[in-house]
Amino acid sequence: MLDNQRPAPGETAGPLRLRPARPGDAAAIAGMLAGLSGRSIYLRYLLPRPGLPPALAWREAERLVAGGDGRGAMVALLPGSDGERLVGIGEYAPDGREPGVAEVALVVADAWQRRGIGRALASALVEALGARGIATLQAVTLLENAGIRRLFARSPQPYTARFDGGMLVYRMGLGASMR
Repeated sequence: MLDNQRPAPGETAGPLRLRPARPGDAAAIAGMLAGLSGRSIYLRYLLPRPGLPPALAWREAERLVAGGDGRGAMVALLPGSDGERLVGIGEYAPDGREPGVAEVALVVADAWQRRGIGRALASALVEALGARGIATLQAVTLLENAGIRRLFARSPQPYTARFDGGMLVYRMGLGASMR
């Protein structure tokens, strides 16, 4: 069910396809990351920079596709005139201090934000984590990250939110969907 097609709400170029990231995705991921606005980079990576230099985008892409140690990533793909276009990526990593908890993070290409792609990625991550026996999802973000706040506010699943060290920490029990 992770390698299926799901329509994303809003105007997308066709059916959104979500699947686990593969090593062959590194170039597309690096290209998407290098094209992010400074605002998107700040909200996802907490780096105050106008853009992600290509070498740094490539290193991050390689990290995302490498997986290992219980880590993984899902990509969001839309059909394009020259094949599929990578428009988002979500990743998860186990919390090394608390068994059964995994932290998640998402980023969607600027031109495709606010079209349901983040919600679809989050739902795919929930599914992947549940299959791995993870009981709790955690997301750590800046208070100003309205996209993540909307994502949790619209979820039918109960969650908690608290401040910790200037960051907003969301936690949600799994077995549910973010839709």
